[in-house]
Amino acid sequence: MRSLTSLIALVCLGVLVLVFLHSPVRGEDVVVLSGRVDGDAPEGKFPVAFHFFDKGNRALVHRVAGELVVHSDSYAVALQPGPLSSGGEFYVMATSPEVEVESYQGQPAEAWGLVRLQPTTPGIPQTGHVNVTGTLIAGAIKTNAFQMATGASAGRVLTSDASGNGMWQALPPPSGAAGGDLLGSYPNPSVDGLQGRAVASTAPTTGQALKWDGSAWSPGVDLRDAFWQATGLDIFYTAGEVGIGVSLPAYRLHVETSTGSRAIYGVHNATTGTNYGGRFESDSVSGLGVFGWATATTGTTYGVAGQSASTSGIGVSGSATATSGTTYGGRFESDSSSGRGIYAVATATGGTTYGVYGATPSTSGRAVYGFASATTGINYGGRFESDSTSGRAVLGWASAGTGTPYGVWGQCDSVAGVGLFGWATAVTGTTYGVYGRNDSTSGRAVHGVSTATSGTTFGVYGASASPSGFGVYSVGDFAATGTKSFQIDHPLWPETHYLNHFCTEAPEPLNAYSGNVVTDARGYATVQLPDYFDLINRDFRYQLTVIDDSEDFVLAKVVRKIQNNQFVIRTNKPNVEVSWEVKGIRNDPYVQRYGFETEQEKEDEIRGRYLHPELFGMPKEYGIHYSPDLEEMKRPGVRDLKPSPNNKGAKTTKSPKSR
Repeated sequence: MRSLTSLIALVCLGVLVLVFLHSPVRGEDVVVLSGRVDGDAPEGKFPVAFHFFDKGNRALVHRVAGELVVHSDSYAVALQPGPLSSGGEFYVMATSPEVEVESYQGQPAEAWGLVRLQPTTPGIPQTGHVNVTGTLIAGAIKTNAFQMATGASAGRVLTSDASGNGMWQALPPPSGAAGGDLLGSYPNPSVDGLQGRAVASTAPTTGQALKWDGSAWSPGVDLRDAFWQATGLDIFYTAGEVGIGVSLPAYRLHVETSTGSRAIYGVHNATTGTNYGGRFESDSVSGLGVFGWATATTGTTYGVAGQSASTSGIGVSGSATATSGTTYGGRFESDSSSGRGIYAVATATGGTTYGVYGATPSTSGRAVYGFASATTGINYGGRFESDSTSGRAVLGWASAGTGTPYGVWGQCDSVAGVGLFGWATAVTGTTYGVYGRNDSTSGRAVHGVSTATSGTTFGVYGASASPSGFGVYSVGDFAATGTKSFQIDHPLWPETHYLNHFCTEAPEPLNAYSGNVVTDARGYATVQLPDYFDLINRDFRYQLTVIDDSEDFVLAKVVRKIQNNQFVIRTNKPNVEVSWEVKGIRNDPYVQRYGFETEQEKEDEIRGRYLHPELFGMPKEYGIHYSPDLEEMKRPGVRDLKPSPNNKGAKTTKSPKSR
């Protein structure tokens, strides 16, 4: 048997519930405290003293002894309320009867039970839990939730017996006579009408639907089954043409309207992924995926208009996926004398946009092909413009990893024509008439070939009208397999001859400086070189030449080498004119980083090949820069196929000629 002190330690005062009950025996109200005993407690009746302390000042308000009844791990005690009847908030402590506690002495709050007594209704709301074992007597109970577990089951209702005891029972079925559109009695009435209208007694067959025939609801044929078929959630129709706005449709889907602004309107709201507002396809070898025709002969009309508001969008995208044949990613025509076969505008001022974007996976295809068939006038097979200060009027990109593709191909058969013409009209900014780029380790950003075997031809021709400009400018090393020269009109016969002067070559990059100087009365002279001389040169070489018409033999020598960008010479006679020259190997940062190589081994992939195989008695196929495709172009009769003026397909000229 545990002691009373041990029992009190097991009483959970933190969950004490204060209940006012009326005692018929005593004829007065009592305070009932009840709760659980946390632990192994003895059962029985025990004298216990309870101390109630004011929550605010922790002072003792009421001390009362009572008989604590413990049964099945629960306890209860009835106490005289005394001053507690006036209401308030209190901490409560249980002790042995002989123990008296006058005030709160620092015990942890969770070991105390907070009890709020309120003499009026409804009082101040309190938060907590009530755990009552026994009977709860109250004048009225108001709650937001209710649970009675005994006899509970889904769908049951709460009923009471004659004594007022509640119990759960199954919901009884309805009974009595039916009314409204129902005929008969519950629980099994029949349907006599819908919305007050009669229902026919005729039984339906498979696929029929209930329809109003004017006098009653009766079974009838479902028109959807007569025309449309269903597979899951999809419906389809294969019997004939479908017309919207037209009574005799001529096509599988024929839409006509004279009102509104769109006969057909498609929108795909997804903001990501590859989606289509409308997608049309044709598998025919001469078919048209989309055919747009604006029949009005005046006004600004569009056979096809494409628009994209995305900063990286495409207004119109055409793709011909066939890997052979004469196909068109997009084909557009205009018969007007001032018309445009294609007019595309990308209006976004930022982002990667395309006025026209063409792509073809064929190894001999054309991403964009333009053909101006008129034989006179200023016309363009393709004309592209860009108003952006960093734009590209033409961007050609051949992404095939094999074959001989061309980012941009220009061709002209006129004797005074231009195969490729690029013009950047902006008067400021870094602009490019033609810009070439190649990412291959053995590629050519710009490759020019002049295939004519006679005449004055140019593989690449560059010109600059600016007095400080460059006709040709190389960033990096510059090389040539032939001679390097300048050419001017001959000063004596400018009308009939050129004058050519050639560069002096050396096995190392050299800078040369020269001039004339006169020695002083002592025979000395100091030669001043440019301030940058020693920053870009090394390994200096000197050359002196005496200029003297006397009978004496005059000597000259360098008496002090270059220091601080100057050197000193001396002659054996005073006041002698000396012509000097100094050479130095380039030693600027570019040469320091990249160096130079006089005898250079050929790469493995070009070993056995020559810059000029004909000079060594070898056929042209052994040339390092030999290209079979370029040679094929030079063959007589080999020409690019063009669409005929009547747009019926490709043809060749009747009289082939060499190019």
